[in-house]
Amino acid sequence: MNEQQHAEDQWIGSWFASPTYEDRTVAEERFEDQTLRMIVHPHAFGSKLRLKFSNLYGSEPVHFGKVAAALSEEDGLIVPGTCRHVTLHGHTTITIPAGEEIYTDPIDLQLHENTDVAISIYIPASTRTSTWHFSPPSITYVAEGNRTDDSDTGHFRNKIHSYYWLS
Repeated sequence: MNEQQHAEDQWIGSWFASPTYEDRTVAEERFEDQTLRMIVHPHAFGSKLRLKFSNLYGSEPVHFGKVAAALSEEDGLIVPGTCRHVTLHGHTTITIPAGEEIYTDPIDLQLHENTDVAISIYIPASTRTSTWHFSPPSITYVAEGNRTDDSDTGHFRNKIHSYYWLS
């Protein structure tokens, strides 16, 4: 019984971005009333995932109004029926204290080989970017307002080449 319980609680890393401090020459300075949709390609598969968010280089807490994870098609489109709300200790709003990292609650989402995952984060209030990862080959889509549940990308008109807070 103990071995089975231990195996069920074991998590493996399947994607990683190396967070660094903000760089005003490349990074966006702040976000406000916007949704960021970051596309990741996991390298391990299963039926549950957790997200790791980092505010290691922040001097103030970061607040997410809502976070969603979904299977992604090309150009940031979400596969219908796969959107899952992400929680932290059962709450849909997520706060990352300055200088810390957090792991979300487990998310039920079946991942297979060659699956991309769209992580959509709504930033309700003016928030300085502090912890980010520059990734030229990757696209992060930005929309005005809360568009975490939108399956299409019609509102995601701005494209940038960085991940913010997602580690």
